[in-house]
Amino acid sequence: MYSGEIAETGLHGMLSTIFKLMFYSGMLLMIIVAPYMNYTTISYMGLTFSLLFFFSLFYIPDTPYYYCAVKKEREAFQSLKWLRNQDKTENASVLNKELAMIKVAIEKVMGEDSGFRGLIMKPSNRQALFIVLGLFILQRMIGLNTIIGYGSITLPKGHPFITPQTGMISFVVALFISSALIALFIDRIGTKPLLISSSIGCGFCTSVIAVYYWCDRTNGKAAVAGFFWVPYLFFVLEAFVFSIGVGVVPTVYLSQLFPINVVGQASAASVIVASFVTFVINKAYFYVGVQFGIFMMYVFFSMSAFGCAAFTHFFAIETRKKRDAEIVPVGSVIETASARK
Repeated sequence: MYSGEIAETGLHGMLSTIFKLMFYSGMLLMIIVAPYMNYTTISYMGLTFSLLFFFSLFYIPDTPYYYCAVKKEREAFQSLKWLRNQDKTENASVLNKELAMIKVAIEKVMGEDSGFRGLIMKPSNRQALFIVLGLFILQRMIGLNTIIGYGSITLPKGHPFITPQTGMISFVVALFISSALIALFIDRIGTKPLLISSSIGCGFCTSVIAVYYWCDRTNGKAAVAGFFWVPYLFFVLEAFVFSIGVGVVPTVYLSQLFPINVVGQASAASVIVASFVTFVINKAYFYVGVQFGIFMMYVFFSMSAFGCAAFTHFFAIETRKKRDAEIVPVGSVIETASARK
């Protein structure tokens, strides 16, 4: 939400991707050091980073959109000046031009219904909510969070060098590397191609893992002993393809498709729905694994991934060219797309 309001045109995708990159950095750090620390030390380390983040917020200004919405134009200009790192007097005209566009965007939406009423009643907001919630639900149904949570007990054991711990570290390293790479190209390639290719890649990887665990369940561990590396390899490949599209694009859409008067409610709805789906999938993983076999969950993950590709093809919209072609307020992409049909 914050990155969507402060980003310059053409950088929205990159900033949203960097958020994921930092998230995976923290995850990688914890996975590497956690085995060598007790719970108390890990908690204090997490608290330290949280406090550093908290106190840094006192030095970060609110967004120009917010200041314009509450009629604080001087603060809006200072915020924009700080965010664009423009201290020279000759650059004031550039900042004033951007600030004028922000004020026009604010005036356009502030007269409309806000909050959840505005989110539901306006057709373009409903369409945006349908796209974003659909993608967040399918993102969690692909099961990456569940794989991370259960990977240490699901991956095959017994090899002296390839262990569940090294497998999970490799998994998160792949997430980190792919997030770093896609941050450079997401605004050039576009969101829709990335989503479709990423979903198909995740579907292929989880299909192969499903076959491995099906053979393990039906024929016994001896039958798959020579292929113990298969889930490790395709776990890492899935992490890589997940982060180039499915892992980041829903967050990018969240920052682009909603106007300022409803983006907070859209964010809250997305977090609640995504958390609930994650909870259900995590609970189902263990039950389904015991009753029917772990392979059934990977069949489900695979079907969800291919379903995500189909959903993207039929319902998602491309935002890259529209954002680059015109400086528009956060959330007017759908209205622009609808007007051009």
